[in-house]
Amino acid sequence: MTVCPGVTIGAGSVLRPGTVLRGRTSVGADCILGPNAWLENAKVGSGCQINASQLLDCTVGNDCAIGPYSVLRSDSRLETRVRVGSNTELGNVLLNAVNRPERQRRRDLQGRGRAQARAERDVAAERRL
Repeated sequence: MTVCPGVTIGAGSVLRPGTVLRGRTSVGADCILGPNAWLENAKVGSGCQINASQLLDCTVGNDCAIGPYSVLRSDSRLETRVRVGSNTELGNVLLNAVNRPERQRRRDLQGRGRAQARAERDVAAERRL
């Protein structure tokens, strides 16, 4: 594990073996980084999980999860509660929870009443317009 000068780490965050934090990287509270995560000039919000991935000059919002072997390149921005799967490469992109695949959205809606799920779907459709 390597943490260079200038890096800030929030309370309760966990750095697993092989994690490297360089440059002007800041990590919010209650994050889990690694094993083998590489962050350089990245801004990571609170409650994020980053597993064996590279984040270079990007911003990650609160409660995001990034799967193993993913790369977020310059000017990529993830907003709150975005999930990035394994083996993904993103560059110069903005992702928010509305951009999630339909299958993931349906999975998130399981256990809720049909009327509530329909209302949320209609609201999401209006936002896209």
